[in-house]
Amino acid sequence: MSRGEKSILFCVSLALCVYGAYTYLIAVRALLAPTWPIEYDSFYYLLELRRYAESGTGFFTRHLPFFYFFGKISAVLGWNELQTFRFIVVGSTLAFIGALFALAFDRKRPYAAFLIAYLAFSSKILFYAHYGFLKQAVGMGAFAAFLAFFVRARLGHRPWIRICCLAAALCFGVLAALFHKSTGFLVLIFSFFMLRPEFWSRFKSKSNWTKRAALAIGVFAVLFVFLCLQRRLDLKQFFTVMWPPDWYGYWIHHVISPREFGEYVSYPLCATVMAVALISLRGKWEEPHLALLIFWGLAFFFFTENAWRFGLTSAWIFFIALALFQRVPESDGLPPRDLVLKGYVVLFALGSLALSDKPRAVGPGMDVELIPRNREWLVKWIPPTATVVAPHGVEFRVTYFLGLDAVQDMPARTDGRPLYRITGGQKRTPTCIDNPGSFKGDWQTVDCAVLDSWWRILRIR
Repeated sequence: MSRGEKSILFCVSLALCVYGAYTYLIAVRALLAPTWPIEYDSFYYLLELRRYAESGTGFFTRHLPFFYFFGKISAVLGWNELQTFRFIVVGSTLAFIGALFALAFDRKRPYAAFLIAYLAFSSKILFYAHYGFLKQAVGMGAFAAFLAFFVRARLGHRPWIRICCLAAALCFGVLAALFHKSTGFLVLIFSFFMLRPEFWSRFKSKSNWTKRAALAIGVFAVLFVFLCLQRRLDLKQFFTVMWPPDWYGYWIHHVISPREFGEYVSYPLCATVMAVALISLRGKWEEPHLALLIFWGLAFFFFTENAWRFGLTSAWIFFIALALFQRVPESDGLPPRDLVLKGYVVLFALGSLALSDKPRAVGPGMDVELIPRNREWLVKWIPPTATVVAPHGVEFRVTYFLGLDAVQDMPARTDGRPLYRITGGQKRTPTCIDNPGSFKGDWQTVDCAVLDSWWRILRIR
């Protein structure tokens, strides 16, 4: 490639990266601009951040490093929980993409890092993962930074650069391990193979590529048995949930957009193909443990409890694999790095043009202002000792705004405590109060009250 072609490619990749960052900022501003975040677990994070900032312990958890760390940061900076939430959403995204950029950057091919950053900024799965799964998002950002600094330490020519990069890698590795158990698992596996480099000496020969493939299969088998014993995995239920038609149903019912459906299906496949290709290299690659790490990570997340977490995690693994793929020498018998990267960019651009971004359902479907708008009569009707049963996402709002105990499933025992339930549906009982805000009677006689045209609250006992 001539110098002029490289210059043109660099300018195009830089422009795409800037455009991707701009569209990301517009999208995240639209979600964070309302008074309250609207995703399912948003108020869970708000509750924990507020309690940790105030007392050092949480409402649902005790001494969790993630909430303790950011709770202390918000207390020192004088932020409220909403400001901290927004900081984590944007900061974790920028940290992950920045780590990808550093991981893929090469002076001879700087455009590759910009193209990967553009793909990451434009990914809808990655966007919603960092909006709805804060702990794992921050953990994956720390883990990607851990990898980036370690690789830079390997490539550094001056001792002080290597020492600084290794120290930074150690710090980010510790943070990744503390923030989420999944990223802690990845750091643990990576560290094991780094402390045992002689493990790979028997696999460097060209004739031993079958052993590497057998090793990868063995990893899957051992991990599968371990998770079956740990979680008592129901295979029938597992394949029913994980098979792509489950995502197809989400698409058909407008839970996810067509473009997001395409990402859910393609990322696991692409990440697996790259991991297998990197592990079964017939040449010499200086960092095969990184490829195995990706493979282990993908295998670990493949057996999670639902398709959502699997799809979200596959996006993180895919981008890490793509960034690491840029570090493989061209002579290792794999497709050219530029061809693979440009192919992804073209496919992604075509998918963005052909597949719609809308509709996309976010949160449980309840107006985020509904409970605070009705708070005055709700606290008159529901006693402080009551338990409220509500759909996923709504129960956290009940606790946040009303200070009541709320659960998602009907409790087996209430120990004499009053029990209420928030439910959706257009059918109402004849005694349901349509305008509870203006009700002047005895609240002890009320068994049902309407929140809006869809949501209502019932007194069970």
